[in-house]
Amino acid sequence: MKRLFEFLFLLFVLATLTYSSGIWFLGVVGLFALLKYSHNHYKKKVPVYLKSIAYSAIVPFAFWWVLSPSVEHGFSPWLVIIPSWYFMFLALWQWRGLHRGGFPVFVYWNGLFVLLFSLRTFDKIQFVLMIIASLFLFLMVKTPRRYFSFVLSVILSSVLGIGLFFGTKQIYDWRQKARLSSGYHESFAKRNLMGFSPVARLGSFESNYVGERNSEIVFRIFTSKKPEYLRGIVYGNYFRGLWKKADSKEWVLPERYIGDYAVFGSGDSLTDVAWVQSAINSHGYFFAPLGAGVAVQAADSIEKYAGGTFYNEELFHKDWYYIENEKEILGDTLTENFLQFSPRLDSLLKEITLDIGLADTLPIVEFSNKLKKFFFEKFEYTLTVPLIQNKEPLEVFWKNKKGYCEYFATLATLVFRYNGIPARYVVGFSAPIQAPSKDYYLFLRRNSHAWVEYFNGSQWVTFDPTPGGEGILLENMELSYWQETMKVKMLRFMHFLKNGEWRRSLDSWTVVIENVLRNVYLWLVLAISVVFYLAYRYSKRKKVKSKIQSARILKLQKMLIKTERQLLRIGFSRKPGETVSQFLKRLDSLTPKEKLLPRYNVAKANLQEYEKERWRKD
Repeated sequence: MKRLFEFLFLLFVLATLTYSSGIWFLGVVGLFALLKYSHNHYKKKVPVYLKSIAYSAIVPFAFWWVLSPSVEHGFSPWLVIIPSWYFMFLALWQWRGLHRGGFPVFVYWNGLFVLLFSLRTFDKIQFVLMIIASLFLFLMVKTPRRYFSFVLSVILSSVLGIGLFFGTKQIYDWRQKARLSSGYHESFAKRNLMGFSPVARLGSFESNYVGERNSEIVFRIFTSKKPEYLRGIVYGNYFRGLWKKADSKEWVLPERYIGDYAVFGSGDSLTDVAWVQSAINSHGYFFAPLGAGVAVQAADSIEKYAGGTFYNEELFHKDWYYIENEKEILGDTLTENFLQFSPRLDSLLKEITLDIGLADTLPIVEFSNKLKKFFFEKFEYTLTVPLIQNKEPLEVFWKNKKGYCEYFATLATLVFRYNGIPARYVVGFSAPIQAPSKDYYLFLRRNSHAWVEYFNGSQWVTFDPTPGGEGILLENMELSYWQETMKVKMLRFMHFLKNGEWRRSLDSWTVVIENVLRNVYLWLVLAISVVFYLAYRYSKRKKVKSKIQSARILKLQKMLIKTERQLLRIGFSRKPGETVSQFLKRLDSLTPKEKLLPRYNVAKANLQEYEKERWRKD
């Protein structure tokens, strides 16, 4: 009866977990396992409990944990569902080897743990299942004497588990509220790129340079070709210290696939493919060099903005590929979005053009070189830029001749436009650091940068007017070699599991196997093989059975010969033609001497055993 209660307890615990998690496949597998283990207990063929299996099972569940989808702003249910299924497995595994290494207390505890974690969701059906499971848990008490203490311990454990679960949830909600109030900016800055938004303010990169996290890794670029500039956002219009993202966009469809990654805007090129691993939220933008296409996982379309930047706001992408393509650079001739400037700046831009000695008649290359030379000779790179309220930041920058990349790139972009040269303000990262292993590159927060791209009549050209600054930005650079090496190995391994290339290899084998399985002759050969195998097993079993029977008879014959010799020594012998049964009847009428009586009784018992076993059917 106790085994029945244990079976029903585990059955309703499994039903509760399956219903609350919605993973019906695992529920069916668990049910088949439970029925199999129940049959083992009924037949009293309980296998030995193997601890190695219980410990080894942590590995697939850990991978499941890592590969489970995350929730950007909330509590992921997988943090509870996956441990619940692991403890469900432990409960079933303990019950499988019960009393042969498995202990009932662990079956009860693991099942109770699953029930408590199933409180994550709650409705009438789940409540009924949990009540029934709890009832069978109480009925599994070994003796009435221990019933009260057991029930009390279960109640206290349940109350403690519920308290811990809901208490943790309350603490989490409290921390969320605190983050959304006074600590919001700090939390946001820790998880996101600062200065990369649809509307960017001059000076927004300052926290990336002088903040506490300026040495944090933002991107890892796995490529042999060093990416000098990694573009993030291209801006169109400027007004009083604010840049607005270019509005013109189009939806792009996939051209091909790299594993599970859909390729956008790469043209025919797939030669220079680099994998980008993002350590923090990139706001939906896919950073890549000028003219490169991108390959994005789990995307059936993507937005491409004027200036060649890619965006997808629906998903938090932790990695992507970029594919460099020279043809795409030559083909991007959209310029009308990058000629505007505010009339308020007309006088300032005219003054700058005259002071530098620029003219719209100059060749574009000479024009850009002259502008860059002026900035390098007359301006100073500094991370401290004074701001005057209600004053145009560019006027302050021009007057003080001090600033950093955002100011240099903004002013240069507007000077180009004022002189009729299409130019765009670009923000991203530059000057990456080569990793210790020399096979990939690192971009830190302090590598945030702004620069200019101008159109020379046939293609867009990268133009960086910012003088110096590298010495300031690379101070106190520290990178743990071993920590970085181990982290990258794990990233590569997880990328291998998730990118789908190995699954494509399996798919090709699946197609081959599917074609083979559709072949009628294969099934005919298998059927004939099964028939021959069953016939072979049947004949072999008969031979084994006959051998066992022959061995038993041979043993009985030896015992008969030995017994007759013993009787002959004490004066009794079997007559010719006399059967063993007749001989036994004759011995009953004979009385041996008293000192020979023990030997006589032993010999007579052997004859009786022979007569009984000789005609027994196996």
